Amino acid sequence: MADSNSAYYKNQRNAIHCILIMMDEKGQLCNAVRRRAASNRNTTVRLGDAVRQLMEGRISPRQSRFESVAEFWSHLLPGELRRHCELAGISGGQLNVVVDSPPYMHELQLCSSQLLREIQKRRPQARIKKIRFLIGQVTPCEP
Repeated sequence: MADSNSAYYKNQRNAIHCILIMMDEKGQLCNAVRRRAASNRNTTVRLGDAVRQLMEGRISPRQSRFESVAEFWSHLLPGELRRHCELAGISGGQLNVVVDSPPYMHELQLCSSQLLREIQKRRPQARIKKIRFLIGQVTPCEP
């Protein structure tokens, strides 16, 4: 009988232990949910602040890299070539240039390695690896 009582108490202790563990896990889960809900209430930000953070952190650095290349590009090319092309953007280390006619595109392609070397040398922060010329419409600019 003593053995059956000890087995009974052992099973009771195990059951109580399991209940305590489950209560502890449930308590931990409830606390985690409460903390998460409380932190979600405190994360409201003003739209202007979010936009400013996006501009300062992501867009402005890209824009400044593009502006420095665009400024250098205008000094690098002779006026005749400059009137027939414009920078379209930088993407993945590639400088995209729109040219208004195939003859000017061909001329730019002939000197593209020289242009690339100069850009890489003078504007290394832009990380340009390639220049791609595309036929398209160019906005007229002043000579």
